[in-house]
Amino acid sequence: MQVAIAYLSEANQSERIDSQFFRPEFVESFNTIANGPHSILSDIAHITDGNHLKIAENFDDLEGVRYLRGQDLGIDMMLHERNVVYVPESRFNALEQSHVFKDDILITIVGANTGLVGLVYDPPEKLVANCKLGIARVEKSNITPGYLYAFLIGRYGQHQVLRSIRGGGQTGFILPDLRRLRIARLSNAFESKINSLSFYGHSKAVESKHVYINAQNILLSELGLTNWRPKHLLTFVKNYSDTKQACRIDAEYFQPKYEEIIKAIQSYSGGWDNLGNLVSVKKCVEVGSGEYLEEGIPFEITEERTVLPIPSEEKQTRIQQKVIESLNLRKQSKHLLECAKRTVEIAIEKDERTAITWLESETGEM
Repeated sequence: MQVAIAYLSEANQSERIDSQFFRPEFVESFNTIANGPHSILSDIAHITDGNHLKIAENFDDLEGVRYLRGQDLGIDMMLHERNVVYVPESRFNALEQSHVFKDDILITIVGANTGLVGLVYDPPEKLVANCKLGIARVEKSNITPGYLYAFLIGRYGQHQVLRSIRGGGQTGFILPDLRRLRIARLSNAFESKINSLSFYGHSKAVESKHVYINAQNILLSELGLTNWRPKHLLTFVKNYSDTKQACRIDAEYFQPKYEEIIKAIQSYSGGWDNLGNLVSVKKCVEVGSGEYLEEGIPFEITEERTVLPIPSEEKQTRIQQKVIESLNLRKQSKHLLECAKRTVEIAIEKDERTAITWLESETGEM
């Protein structure tokens, strides 16, 4: 059992008496930052949160203005592209306070994944967020967004966030606490280098996405689906016999857009086959792979409804090379961002020279 001792004056000052706030490792991290050069977040950035209005009935999964939710930040501390939703252009201007721009820092402030951080690196022209996301827009004359991001994803940022979480059933990180976060300050040159490294790491993630899209386009071109755009229909008719055969009754499974893909594969001139005839499927997800979500739709691969086209060996090789290149770029991105985070931690714990020496040994950067 872990025991923490705190003075009554500390509890009165913080208006907190819960053990979370006084966990020794959180207190130690806070004191490390508080006793060194630091800035209060609200002094170096504008802090707000996303939209509080009901808007879910306006969601679209194909077009409009992308609408960011708490679940759109992954455990890898980056924005991801899974289950993207959009709101109509007509609603965008009414959500001005919730607009998100390039170089903004996003932090989940409600729910089980409170404290996840994302840097808005390569956004579309219009972007908006919901109230589960806090938005920090830095004053660039005071601090660089890439350095702030690297600090917040590291131990000293995360410990402050976790220490500040309040609530019982629905936990959260309120904006006043977000504004009071203490950010360690290092030399301008060091912060600038970390900013560049953070942006470089994100650029590799974007490059990875583009390479993967290129691989997808090669395959879509083979299937004659280059200009195909899926349409999510609200109404359509299916026979009872179809549901009985599939052992499914949910509307998503029978969306016509999926049938269009299957028909294109089954009419492919190069031929096709069932997944079960081509590979052995191991039904598991690697622990720590980053594919787990707090919410969403469970899925299972059915080896015999899963059909694959069989392109020429030359096309398969091209697609494979693109996929491997994409995965390698993604790994490089994660490594660079992990290095940015750890370099900041080492500079706080030891000194900047030691941190830079470590970084050079890991990446050759700087």
